[in-house]
This record gives sequence, structure tokens and C-alpha cells, in this order.
Amino acid sequence: MCRKQLPNDETESSPERESASVRHLDKQYSVSYRRWRLKNKGGYGFFYHDIRNEYTYQDGKGFIRDVPEYSERCAIHNVNRLISCIMLFYLLFNTLSVYVIPSFLSSACGVNIGVDLTRNAYYGDETTIIVYKYITSILKRLIPISLLGILTGMPAKVMIPVKTSNKALFGTAIPSALLVAAAGSVMMIPMKNLFSYIHAGLNLNLTITSDTSNMTALLILSLIITPIMSEIFVHGGCLQLLRQFGDGYALMITGVITAMTGDDIRLFLYYFMISVVIGYFTLRTGSVITAIVMRMTVSGFFYIQSFLGTLEDRRLSSIYVTAFVLICIIVGLICVIRFMSVNNHKISLPLKATYLSPYDKMMSFFTTPSVILWLAAAFAVMICSIPLDL
Repeated sequence: MCRKQLPNDETESSPERESASVRHLDKQYSVSYRRWRLKNKGGYGFFYHDIRNEYTYQDGKGFIRDVPEYSERCAIHNVNRLISCIMLFYLLFNTLSVYVIPSFLSSACGVNIGVDLTRNAYYGDETTIIVYKYITSILKRLIPISLLGILTGMPAKVMIPVKTSNKALFGTAIPSALLVAAAGSVMMIPMKNLFSYIHAGLNLNLTITSDTSNMTALLILSLIITPIMSEIFVHGGCLQLLRQFGDGYALMITGVITAMTGDDIRLFLYYFMISVVIGYFTLRTGSVITAIVMRMTVSGFFYIQSFLGTLEDRRLSSIYVTAFVLICIIVGLICVIRFMSVNNHKISLPLKATYLSPYDKMMSFFTTPSVILWLAAAFAVMICSIPLDL
């Protein structure tokens, strides 16, 4: 019993190509992505033509494993394991840089830096702290980006697409980011009240200094360098690697990655929601530059809101924060509604299924041993690092 199969030609249709919303992306990117997937088929790449009548069992040969479902399951398992192992390295490096290395530098090298475990904040010489933050913040993102690129062999044009194919939607990225960040901060009010019962607030431990040079350096790190490197990894490398299994799956998993690298379990849902929105804009505009711009906007919003919340006059501080949030919501709503009324056809993102069901793909992720280890360790670290207002 046998059946003649179609030739292995790149021009054939395939459900995973349709679900990846290729029409929203640069043509050169799409060609490079398809070639990479074909080259890495069976490893970190998944590409299977739309041949839905292959037999999974043939007389005299037994079961045939070279079928779409099996190929996708193998590739998605390899990708999930790779990402979780990289994230375990990120978690280890981040934990050591926060809790171990400062104490070692202080005791063994005489460096004026330390960490207050109750407030989860550094203390010591301001310049030393900022230099230390620069080194650790860059390394803990640069190494995972490099590992992801080297181990998967993804071309730079695939891993970091920069050409914007939907300029109209790109123009509303900043107000949309403000809207989501502001709406998310309002939604976090019940969470803040909940954590107040255990004397754990939701205010950031911002490093504020009167030294202009140090403050400028800190703002550059927080609002420019960190967003760029974070988005290159999450909505660049990880999103592009995962979207071969469907854009919906890629959005959910990158949302989990962003939330788990937020270093704060109290803001898990906040980071997850923002990541999904940024991921959608990235896919729909076809460029990681969109993600970087939106992440910078969210970081700026977060920083300003937190700074206003630290003013000594609590009543005035509350008024400023409320006014700032309302302005962002109103401006964001106006811009988004205006865009939708004129360019409604430019916001759709078809989420068609691949061979595995959404349930199978999510179960593959959350039952991978390295993923379980990463999530358990990350949650444990985040819970233990909640600063307490004692």
C-alpha cells in the first residue's frame, strides 16, 4: 500500500506558511525564513508541505514517522528545550549578579557596592552601582541573544527583521503602547491592594541621584539600551523562532518569557499583557523596530509613573499620577480609534492552525522538563525577591 507524494518543492502551499501571516512581512524576510526552516527541518526548523493524505502506516514497512504532526512535534520540542535552557542561564546569571556578585566584589575586591535584600536594592557608591548595572544588564541579554543565534543558525535578517511593511500601524505604535501601559497600571490597583496586606507595595526601587551625569547614564540604560536588547531577544529571536508553529503560539510564549524576565511576580500579568500587544504590532508591521519603540515607550511610562509616585507630598503625588495615567489613556484611545476608523483593514492578524492543535502545542511547552525547571526556579526567585516595606 503506497501513495505517490508531491515533489518537495518550495512553491507548494503549507498551513504553517499561511498561519505565519507572511503577507504582513518583507518578501526577502519570508524567502530567507523559508530557506532556514527547510535547512533546519527536523532540528529547530519546521517546514512541511500541505500533503494531507500521507499514510502513517504502510504494509510491509510499519509506521512511517515522517508525517507533519510528528515533524512539528519534534521541532517544537527542540525549540522549547532550547529557549528554556537559555532562560535558565539568564536566570542563573541574573540571580548571581543581584545577590552574590555585589557581596563578593565588596568583600574580596573592596568595591563600594552592596545589596539590601529586604528592599531588593543596591547601596554604595552611585557611580559604581551604575557601572555595575551597565555591565550586568548588557551581558545578561547579550549572551542569550548570541546563544540563540548561534545554536539555531538563524540569519540576522530573519532573527531581527527591520523593514516595516505596515507604516500606518507603525505610526500608532507609541500611543497604543501608552494606552496599554496606562490601562495595565489601572488594572494593577487591586493587585497593589492585595500585596499591601503583606507589606509589599508595587513601587519600583528607582535609583535617583542629583549627579546629572549618573542620572543621564541611568536613563540611557533604562530607557534605551535595555529595551533594545530585550526586544531583540524576545520579539526578535524568540518570536521569529516560535512563529513557525503559529503566530498565536508565538505571542503566548513570548508573553510568558517577558513576564518571567520582569523579575517581579507582582507585575507578571502586566508584563504579559504588554508583551502580547507588542508582539502583535511586531508581527503586523513586520519589524522588530516597532517592538523596540513600544518597549521604550512603556519603560518611559513606567519610569515617570513610578517617579511621580515617590514624591513626598502623598496627596500631590496621587493627583499627578492619576492625571498622567488619564492623559495617556485619552491620547491613546483617540489615536487608536482614529486609526481604526481609517485603516481598519490593516489591523487583522489571521491565526490559522498548524498541524498540532493549540492545546497540543501548549502542553508540549509546559510539559518539557527544562521548561518546568525554568518556570519553577524563576517563580521561586521572584517570590523570594519581593521587597518588603518593613
